[in-house]
Amino acid sequence: MLTSLIIMSCISYFQRENIRETLADRNAAYAQKVASTTEQYFSSAQKQLAWSADFISLNYSLRMIRSEVERVYQQSDYFNSVIFVSENHEVLVTTNKKRNMDGLKVFSENSFKAISLRKPIISDPYISVAGNLVVVISQPVFSKGGNYIGYLGGTIYLKDESMLSRILNQHYYGAATKVRILSDGGVVIYDRDVSLIGKSDMSHKPSKTPSLDIELTRRVSNPDLISGEVILNGVAWHIIVSSNQEIVNNILFKSISNAVPYIFFFVFIVFLGGVWFSGRISIPLEKLAKFTSKNDEYKILDTFSNVNTWYDEAEQLRKALQSRFLSINKRTEKLKNESMTDHMTGILNRRGFFRQLNLLPENITYSLMMIDVDNFKMINDKFGHDEGDIVLKEFSGVLKSYFKKPSLVCRYGGEEFIVLMKNSNHIEAIAESDRIKNIVSSHSFGNVGKVSFSAGLVTFVNSDVEIRDVLLLADSLLYKAKKSGRNVVFNQTYTQVD
Repeated sequence: MLTSLIIMSCISYFQRENIRETLADRNAAYAQKVASTTEQYFSSAQKQLAWSADFISLNYSLRMIRSEVERVYQQSDYFNSVIFVSENHEVLVTTNKKRNMDGLKVFSENSFKAISLRKPIISDPYISVAGNLVVVISQPVFSKGGNYIGYLGGTIYLKDESMLSRILNQHYYGAATKVRILSDGGVVIYDRDVSLIGKSDMSHKPSKTPSLDIELTRRVSNPDLISGEVILNGVAWHIIVSSNQEIVNNILFKSISNAVPYIFFFVFIVFLGGVWFSGRISIPLEKLAKFTSKNDEYKILDTFSNVNTWYDEAEQLRKALQSRFLSINKRTEKLKNESMTDHMTGILNRRGFFRQLNLLPENITYSLMMIDVDNFKMINDKFGHDEGDIVLKEFSGVLKSYFKKPSLVCRYGGEEFIVLMKNSNHIEAIAESDRIKNIVSSHSFGNVGKVSFSAGLVTFVNSDVEIRDVLLLADSLLYKAKKSGRNVVFNQTYTQVD
């Protein structure tokens, strides 16, 4: 053991440069991780703005712009504020309440760039008209005829708390490691020291790249810093993760100083009683390891109590493992239920529907009804999407209250629903469809009032068919029902074709 210690110390000393390279590799990998997370954030934010821009294009009015800008701002905390600027550089709507900006003309370089390019962009950091150091993610908006209207912009305050700053702060993993983000011009976009944000960093000159679509990962080693750098796609931001040179010396010193006293202190104990005592210590740990390697997590919870943990640390580990497995089981069940449930209506979603189908017994007659709410687009256009959501919630509630278990009620997508009735022959299924049609037609759906539906009804024996074939047949019947004038149910029994 002493010889191994001496050899290890010599190797550690002569591996100084290897440690530097390893640390540089680690920082580069960490910078890559920060870049990946930041890119995902920008991608999600741009998709959100793109959806809203399309919606404004289809429903263009100042009232709709105000509503959509407020919805984007309230929907998530991607942005500190949201703004809509017309093609004439006029601020039509903004969520920034600190200053009255409605009607104000914006002539910043980034605003000119967004209006002239008429494509999605992420701006360089600049001082906004409201006096904040910001980055703006903008999305062009066109009318139905293809005319440019202006752009929808999401603003990120670099010196204030935002989702971007929280994402970057979560990546921080040690006082010896520094994370900094610079623009392509050397302006500090992010630093743990907020006072440095917005200032130029003359100590680091980011390397230019011929295209913003080229991602460069490089390691920079100098006498003072060991750094890894990544250039973020699309915006040419330079994410730099650096460590002080002193950390290399600390690693070498710790690897030697930590080993020496332990070797000398435990050498006699290891020779005299190590084998017996280590065996005693390892018994409960081996049992815990064996139990945790089992596939059945529920049986693991029962077997944990059978482990004889004769010392405190093993008992704490047993309790921690037992608590963790219990927590994981609860969380797994919750996530499983949430993944199978439509978040708005509370009934099964498409994934949950197909999962439940796999649990159904065979050789039983079922009837599947594919339902579509009539004129739902007109409801959204006339009463708004909020009222449309109310109609979907109440409609699903009517279906769920009428069709009890073991029937399955599912929101298949949009305004389409599926009802699967068990042990239902074709005559009974037709009667059930007539009854639910009458119930729906007599129900009042909020401000919308009366609502009807069209449906395709198929009766089948589940052991003889592919469920996707049944769905296709039900969908074709639904299409015929809608073509025939709506508020009708077309039905058919399914016959397997060889």
